[in-house]
Amino acid sequence: MKRSCDHVHPPFNAENTPEARTENIKYTISAARKLGAEVMLLWEHINESNSKFIQTLVSELHYQAKTHNK
Repeated sequence: MKRSCDHVHPPFNAENTPEARTENIKYTISAARKLGAEVMLLWEHINESNSKFIQTLVSELHYQAKTHNK
């Protein structure tokens, strides 16, 4: 049986190229903003594996999840 979502492609690019990583990071930041997170980092921070900025993003998403699930 075919579901209605079977034709939808995932938004992430599965390639392991610098351009694909950049697109995926920008998509992640955009999705976090749409969820209401206050994102205070640039895609370069994630691309450079800056742990403090990544932890800030994850913490903000965690806060948003707790706030919206009440």
